Amino acid sequence: MVESLLDAVLDTLKTLPVLYLVYLMILFLQRKMDIGILIGRQEQRFGPVIGALLGSVPQCGFSAACTELYRAGMIGAGTLIAVYLSTSDEAIPVLLSHTGQIKQVVLLLGCKIITAVAAGYLLANTVFRRQMLELEKKRREEAELQEEIRAAEEYERFLAEQENGNRQEKSPSIPEEQELPPMSSCGCGACSSNIFLSSLYHTIRTGLFVGITLVLINLLLYWIGEERLAAFLLSGEFFQPFITALVGFIPGCAVSVLLVELYTVGTISFGAAVAGLSTGAGFGYLILFRGSHKAGNRDCVKILACTYTAAVLAGLVITLVSKWF
Repeated sequence: MVESLLDAVLDTLKTLPVLYLVYLMILFLQRKMDIGILIGRQEQRFGPVIGALLGSVPQCGFSAACTELYRAGMIGAGTLIAVYLSTSDEAIPVLLSHTGQIKQVVLLLGCKIITAVAAGYLLANTVFRRQMLELEKKRREEAELQEEIRAAEEYERFLAEQENGNRQEKSPSIPEEQELPPMSSCGCGACSSNIFLSSLYHTIRTGLFVGITLVLINLLLYWIGEERLAAFLLSGEFFQPFITALVGFIPGCAVSVLLVELYTVGTISFGAAVAGLSTGAGFGYLILFRGSHKAGNRDCVKILACTYTAAVLAGLVITLVSKWF
């Protein structure tokens, strides 16, 4: 039990640096709206590809970080699902620790990235198309508003120069321009105007939420036992992707390690391992539902359902193809 608690604490601590850097980026981009619009356009064209490639890097913090980007309206649901599907967590290091598994590592990464990219683009243009269009409309409106604010500020400075002369041309407007953007860049009402302190506040709050939840989950896994979970998975090769994809939703590195170990000893098939590891997005799901309102929860459920469906289909296809070859 002590080891389970320690694993939860260590997993949370490993996530904090990534979260802090992402919060810094979010606050910075929200103050530089033109950069945010540029990223939004690139996200629509290449988002699932970039998300799938970055998500495949063996770590458990990127999915949580991208979830925050989604909540901030900087990436769409298709890109977020691509990140979830490609997240490898601790699977790659564990596979590499077994002799002669390099080929399996390459195959696993390839299958997950292909699944993530295909599902990301497909879902962004079908299930979440309306959401994507609304996001693009919001970005255009924010860009237009930002342009109007710039024009108004330029006109105010011009009037100040005409009335007060060059000595006092900036003194009336500088304090207001420096105070207003920080208040609107975060929106939580509890942050400092300093983006470093604001990022630290968000990181600590999210870290506590994730840490407490992960402790409870690890204790539950400890009481259930890995042997019972392995026996539950032995219910037929065809149905294994359905089960492992559900198990993959459990946050934390312990589940991905367990799935890899079950695969290496022959308890589950490669397709089932891919399905389970495709839904294993670490802490991303916890952050996705944190503080969501009723309408937001519906979108969160849709994201989970689409992620599960894509993972299961990928596992079934791989299982069937492996039968032929």
